[in-house]
Amino acid sequence: MKRQNHSLNHKALNRLSARALSANRTRNAFAILAVLLTTLLLTCVFSIGISFSKNLATMELRTKGTAAQLTFPQPTQEQMQKLRTLPYLRAVGTEIQIGTARPSAGSSAAIHVVYMDETQWERHIKPCVSDLQGHLPQKENEIMLSSYALSLLGIGSPREGMEIKLSFPGAPEEPFLLCGWYTEYAATSDGTALLSEAYCEAHGLTAEDQGSALLSVKKGEEKNITPRLMQDVKPTQGQGFLGGAEASRQEVPIPAVIGIALLIVLIALSGYLLIANVLNLSVSHDIRFYGLLKALGAQEAQIGSIVRRQALLLAAIGIPAGLAIGALACFGLVPFAMRIVSSGAGSSAFPAEVSFHPLIFLGAALFALLTVLLSCRRPAKIAGRVAPIEALRHSEKAPTGKRKKTRRRRGGHRFRLARMAWRNVFRDRKRAALVFTSMSLGIVLFLSISSLMDALGGEQYFNAKYPYDFVCTIQNADLEAIDLVTGEALAGVPSPGALQKDEIQNILERIQKTDGVTHTDVICSATCTFPFDEALWEPVLREAYLRAAAQPVEEASAPDGEPQLSSRADYEAFVRQIKTQEQCSLRVYSLSDAYLKQYNRMYAQPVDPDAFRRGEICLIGSGDYVAMRGEQLSLTGKSTGDSAQLTIGGIFSWQNGGPPISQVASARTGYLEGIYVSNSLMERLDPQAAVERICLTVRPEAEPAVKASLKAIASSVEQGTFSVESKSDARANQETLIRTMQVLGGGLSLLLFLIGLLNFINVMFTGVLTRRREFAVMESIGLTKRQLFSLLLWEGLIHVLVTCVISLAASAGIYALLSKTVSKMIPYASFAFPYLPALSIIAGLLAVCLSTAAVMYCYSSHDSVTQRLRETEE
Repeated sequence: MKRQNHSLNHKALNRLSARALSANRTRNAFAILAVLLTTLLLTCVFSIGISFSKNLATMELRTKGTAAQLTFPQPTQEQMQKLRTLPYLRAVGTEIQIGTARPSAGSSAAIHVVYMDETQWERHIKPCVSDLQGHLPQKENEIMLSSYALSLLGIGSPREGMEIKLSFPGAPEEPFLLCGWYTEYAATSDGTALLSEAYCEAHGLTAEDQGSALLSVKKGEEKNITPRLMQDVKPTQGQGFLGGAEASRQEVPIPAVIGIALLIVLIALSGYLLIANVLNLSVSHDIRFYGLLKALGAQEAQIGSIVRRQALLLAAIGIPAGLAIGALACFGLVPFAMRIVSSGAGSSAFPAEVSFHPLIFLGAALFALLTVLLSCRRPAKIAGRVAPIEALRHSEKAPTGKRKKTRRRRGGHRFRLARMAWRNVFRDRKRAALVFTSMSLGIVLFLSISSLMDALGGEQYFNAKYPYDFVCTIQNADLEAIDLVTGEALAGVPSPGALQKDEIQNILERIQKTDGVTHTDVICSATCTFPFDEALWEPVLREAYLRAAAQPVEEASAPDGEPQLSSRADYEAFVRQIKTQEQCSLRVYSLSDAYLKQYNRMYAQPVDPDAFRRGEICLIGSGDYVAMRGEQLSLTGKSTGDSAQLTIGGIFSWQNGGPPISQVASARTGYLEGIYVSNSLMERLDPQAAVERICLTVRPEAEPAVKASLKAIASSVEQGTFSVESKSDARANQETLIRTMQVLGGGLSLLLFLIGLLNFINVMFTGVLTRRREFAVMESIGLTKRQLFSLLLWEGLIHVLVTCVISLAASAGIYALLSKTVSKMIPYASFAFPYLPALSIIAGLLAVCLSTAAVMYCYSSHDSVTQRLRETEE
């Protein structure tokens, strides 16, 4: 006889789903809480990720000082018209260099006076500044000043219309009127003053004579931009496009993207484990209900639809609630996280702005919904495929199959409850795996973050990064910077107002006599000559040519596949210009033992300290000069004529902070910042070497007094000629950053761990409900309440032990991987397994699991055995 198809219609399905949902409020609470937590965490991560990426791009623009990517000097009107018509350029601005003003006579600081057209200001400069007040200069006597310029002029409270007197070539006798000001973040000690177009017209200043065109390139058009511009604009002799469009693109660092993506995956996985387990337990609890529906003719797809509808109804409550709480959290947590980053040392340019884009909430909602849909797939299949007879006979027991026979052992009754609890925990192995994975995930993440933060922070970081308690930098009047091309000292170095030799000697004596100073090192520099060797200096010459030449060198492929310089003729002419010198000159610096130890901590390939002290090895930097390691270098003191044959033993890199001191950078010194030798060799090359730094080690209790004394010295000399860097200030900034990152990382880990605990509590609670009949039967045949309590305690203890074994084993593996990988990238990192956090987590886990077992016992044994047997039979 053909079976009739009594399939349920949609109304019946909706009604059954709603009634099944309302029948188990405890299950619903766990599921809604799981969805809510998942959505909340995803919302915060999306908000932090998007805000971080936008603020990072803003910080990069601010520190660069301009959004322009290329500079074209002294453009003609025809060239400007051509540039503005090029489709691959985003903006073309104009800037005219009017002059340089000094805030006071003999001051080393400078205020650059310029004119910017509206395009240059709006498209290239305005995105890089903040706190803009007033307007651009319109009249001939109006002026706008940067925050640096205001501080150099001693103006603390600027106001529109106040008189500003600047002295520079061609400056008027009458003072300017302040029309606006702004905060700038570019890494410079100079200020900026903006004048109007009317001023330039009145004084005959044009871009063709004193100005430049500033260009920014459209996204995706950066490749080979220089050859295209050269072909389209056709520069005249002496013109060229300076800068690199490809190098100036703002991109979020790949590690940050990977980290945020990993967080999203971990949160989604934790939510999946909890929601899937809740629905699995729900299906197991309601399996007879689904069996009866199957017997009444419901189809497999319809029963699965009931489970999915329940999950979606729970998601319809949990996701909006999570988004609402997430939005509120974003007003507090995300600004807090952004302020943490912006409060770090040297990161004032990082804005603490929060992005509330609709994509944040849409992305969080979609990820949470996807997590719910994936979580309900397996429970829906189980409910849909159950046979009616099997469902009516269903009980919470181990899966059928070949069971292992157990031997009865003498004294085995002592651990009989423990063995029974073990079998109960692993009765459903898939469910147990979900619980243990969910609980272990947060613990592993927490211990990994703790280990990483301790390795990168702490005293070892500060000892490696800051070998001295104080470093005093001096502007020495004997300082000079050498042009590699001409071999001559650059004009303007040292700056006006630099300290003379006797002044520096007096400062050094004052510092050495200061109470609390235990050790003093002096870093000196001298000019040395060396014979030109093109093969040795090719990497350095290439960098110098790229920065100094009017036409940058582009890489091309030769017919045989070997790279070559497309402007080979220009490069060879550049080298020939250097070859005309019999001896090239460069600045050489002494390096103390403390800085040498710092180098060996920070770099993967340390140098032999004894050979360095004997003057057999030198360091160079900074740049991609790995090929020069091991090469021989001959140096001759310019003042003494003494020579030394050295081996290049190491290269400083900017990734590790660069050299501790370097030559003044300029467009003409795009080469080695310096060569670094021992104090003994420096004494032989030039006994009268210029003092550039005084490095101090002090007693801890005397640190505040020494700092005050150094500040007094700085205030007694010309501003900018004596500056002090304190290890304690750096520690305060870095410790705040590291500690707060630990709080954020640990907080996220604890939230994931909380999801795991909810999973465990849900399993225990639902397991007790499902096994009420089983417990009642066991009590009816002699199981005491004390034994039942012990059984539940054993189950909680087994969850703790298994979770700890999995977590500690996984954490040990990740710890070994982190220590091996991070130590290669950051040699100073010192890893130690986080035993104290691990013990704290284990203690907390033990307390929660055992207390949950106690609560479940009270709940299960509240009614009498007879009443519980009747309830389960109904």
